[in-house]
Amino acid sequence: AEGSSRFSNKDRRHFLIISRGSVFECVAILEFLLDNNVIKS
Repeated sequence: AEGSSRFSNKDRRHFLIISRGSVFECVAILEFLLDNNVIKS
């Protein structure tokens, strides 16, 4: 829902870049937790 009301291509591109960075951060955290046996796959 966040970013859904933005209309310009520039705003949408910026939103997608920020979102991609957030996904990579989440993946890194999940990999760390898996490697340290905090969570199971």
